[in-house]
Amino acid sequence: MKRQLYVVVFSIKKVESLFLERCRMRRLLSKKVKSFFVLSLLAGLLALVPASPALADGSSWESVQASAENNWADVAYGDGVFVAVAAYSGTNSVMRSTDNGASWSSVAAPESNNWWSVAYGDGVFVAVSSNGTNRVMRSTDGGASWSAVAAAEDNGWVSVAYGNGTWVAVSYSGTNQVMRSSLPRFGQDSPGVGGAAEESDLFGIGGLVSGDFNNDGCDDLAVGTPTEDIGSIQSAGLVQVFWCPDADDGDFSSDSSYHQGTSGWPGANEASDRFGSALAVGDFNGDGYDDLAISAGSEDIGSIQNAGMVTVAYGSNAKKLVSPQSFHQGQASIKGSAEQDDNFGSTLA
Repeated sequence: MKRQLYVVVFSIKKVESLFLERCRMRRLLSKKVKSFFVLSLLAGLLALVPASPALADGSSWESVQASAENNWADVAYGDGVFVAVAAYSGTNSVMRSTDNGASWSSVAAPESNNWWSVAYGDGVFVAVSSNGTNRVMRSTDGGASWSAVAAAEDNGWVSVAYGNGTWVAVSYSGTNQVMRSSLPRFGQDSPGVGGAAEESDLFGIGGLVSGDFNNDGCDDLAVGTPTEDIGSIQSAGLVQVFWCPDADDGDFSSDSSYHQGTSGWPGANEASDRFGSALAVGDFNGDGYDDLAISAGSEDIGSIQNAGMVTVAYGSNAKKLVSPQSFHQGQASIKGSAEQDDNFGSTLA
């Protein structure tokens, strides 16, 4: 009887051991299947990703037919296009390639000059030459078409480069053998501009808006400088209107200045009023002249600090803003009441 009991107990333990072993094998198999599935999935995804092209190191080259047998002098790349220019060439002294230099097409230059150098920057190709009437040409459509530009001097320009928002070219002849081209800029230190460049003025931080304030067909430019000191009054604020400025020639000499101490203007210059902290243009009275809305978001209304105020001045044919009116909360025509730190008008649109 005991022997039979031992056999039964042994058999049960053996069955249990086999069961546990089979469970362990199943878990291992399940892990392997999962790992295989994950690896297969990753392999499939990697197969779908195109291989990155090998970077050329210039150690080996292949011949490619040029678009014409010219004296090709320089090549540049930009925005998916290679552009080459030629000196001492025929009619088409430009060629371009949109397939990484595998094939080229001829393009006519605006003048049959000796184009020595070409460069790319900020969406524009620029080339320079050593002869001709206009010794600069530029393209804004990837070299497909070009327009002639006069150089600063009729020198022998042989190289051009772009960087930090500026084009620079050099020549082998002439009085000034460097020329540069950059975006026009102006400030209170520019010739003819009213005021003076001072620390923390932050000229223009209040915004720049354009409008034809005197209705002469030429846009004028309004500039807000809310941290301008008026005399000894810190950050009283200033707005300048430049009448029909010529950005190409950098002529901003015709301007008018307005602040809360200007004769006939509402309010008074006070510290930290920040007059000119926001600007907006519109024909608010429908007379055909653009008008200017000016924010003084930190203006105190009576004893209420930083309640905020907006001044609207109207355009006229007298080349000045006229009939300024002030608006703030607490007036019968304006909803709401003036409260501390409301900053009414701090944003205009």
